[in-house]
Amino acid sequence: SNGNNTPRITVNPQYTTVYIVTVTFANNCTASDDVTVVVYPNPKASAGTDVDICQMDGTYLEANGGGTYQWSVPPPDNTKKKIYVKPVNTTTYVVTVENNGCTGVDSVVVRVNPIPVATISVGGNKTEICYGDSVYMLADGGKKFIWNDGHPQAAYKVKPEMTTTYIVTVTTEAGCTNSAEQIIKVNPIPIANAGVDQTICLNDFVTIKATGGNNYTWSNNLTTAEITVKPNQTSTFKVTVEANGCTDSDDMVVYVNTSFADAGEDQYICLGGGASLTAKGGQKYSWSTKDTTPSIIVSPTTSTIYHVTVTNLGCTSTDDVMVTITPTPTANAGNNQTICYGQSALLKASGGGQYIWSNNGETTSTIT
Repeated sequence: SNGNNTPRITVNPQYTTVYIVTVTFANNCTASDDVTVVVYPNPKASAGTDVDICQMDGTYLEANGGGTYQWSVPPPDNTKKKIYVKPVNTTTYVVTVENNGCTGVDSVVVRVNPIPVATISVGGNKTEICYGDSVYMLADGGKKFIWNDGHPQAAYKVKPEMTTTYIVTVTTEAGCTNSAEQIIKVNPIPIANAGVDQTICLNDFVTIKATGGNNYTWSNNLTTAEITVKPNQTSTFKVTVEANGCTDSDDMVVYVNTSFADAGEDQYICLGGGASLTAKGGQKYSWSTKDTTPSIIVSPTTSTIYHVTVTNLGCTSTDDVMVTITPTPTANAGNNQTICYGQSALLKASGGGQYIWSNNGETTSTIT
């Protein structure tokens, strides 16, 4: 019926077709028959849409469109409709589907995205801080960030009250995630103690001792816990103690009490006379005469040094005063004289250093 006149023909119909053949014998007799060629459509193979996964992950692939399936994977999964794959690198998977002896082919790409390298950097590398301090952290390695306490940004300023582990999860555009953690150690603030205030006397030494830290720095630049000082006036000493990089300060006062004994000016008296001595500078007095009052009267027979010890606020000092015995002079007004009325007489005294006459108060040794 297609016009061919050979016993055998090859046909390629696009759809199911009935072919009729007429056979003519030698006696010109004829007979006819027909044959139907059924055309099945090729199956429309579908391997699914391309898939993105992360390294170390896997995914299911499901084919459609046929009665049997042949994947480009090793047995026994190669003939399943749905398979599980876990490629190391981006891979194209091909499936051949068959239906009624006809086949179709499709492929699907499984893109393998790298796991991000999550990192946390700490400002100033301050992974140890003191109580009350803050520290900056910055996460990197992805597009999205979430910390274990819900903070949603890469940069994070924290002020932990105790040693804390911070974990950040980073996510790439492909949805792959990884985590990093950072421990922030919180060291307690040391409690500085410079000791109790002390009272000393001028020119005394005093030892003061600080506690509370591992290292010590005093306001006078000494760097030991225990120092010995000799202040010449009431002074405040401040110490800064350090432990694990954290510091605290305290101070103490050394009160310097003074006692400045003053026995007064040296004195000169005549033999048999007395001298009044008065000391100053304290609250208590002790003379070398055994007297304990600030003022005393002495009548030495020879020139004498008197010592006094003065006590003020527990501190003592000494001073002395010299009482010198001046020899008694021998006065000589000269010989008696006789003159006439209206005449003058020259009078000359001797025996001393200073003179005073009785008649007119003159103070020279010689008068007329």
